[in-house]
Parts: sequence; structure tokens; C-alpha cells
Amino acid sequence: MDHEKLRKKGGVERGLMTPEAAANATKDELVGLLFEPGFSTAETITDISGRGGVGLDVVKKTIESLKGTIKVETEIGRGTKFELVLPPRRWPSSTS
Repeated sequence: MDHEKLRKKGGVERGLMTPEAAANATKDELVGLLFEPGFSTAETITDISGRGGVGLDVVKKTIESLKGTIKVETEIGRGTKFELVLPPRRWPSSTS
């Protein structure tokens, strides 16, 4: 994921950050923009790229509602990895 593209598309063009805040944003803050409702880095919106399905904002809220976490690691030229961690489910104990 290109952090400069996130800075431009999310920070400034979408009005999620002022130009000053976007210029000083950390990589983690920029990656956090991925979880804003309706956010997409796609130049054009299609069914395949950009809001063709459930957004990452919904994914994050759902994971957090299950007491889980979502972590993003990204490197230009290598790709982006999303790590979803959910707590184990507790099964009711049975009395036999």
C-alpha cells in the first residue's frame, strides 16, 4: 500500500485530514484511513475494486465486537497483510 496515495486520497481529497495533518501523519495513521467508512484508493469504483462489497470499516467493527483485533502490515512492492485475531470461543460445560 502506497502511503503517499493514502495521504492524498484519504487525508486530503476525502477531507479526513487537513493538509497539515496529512503531511505529518505517521504510516500507522495513514493505514488507519483504510477503516474509514466508504474509503477506497481505487481511481474508479467497480464491483471488483472499491466498495463492491463489505468495507473494511464494517470488518473492523465486526472483529472488535467479537473482542478481536485487526492488524495491517504493508510494504510497497510486496503487498498488504491483514491479520485478524479472534479470542477462542468458550463452549458451555456439559454435565454428564
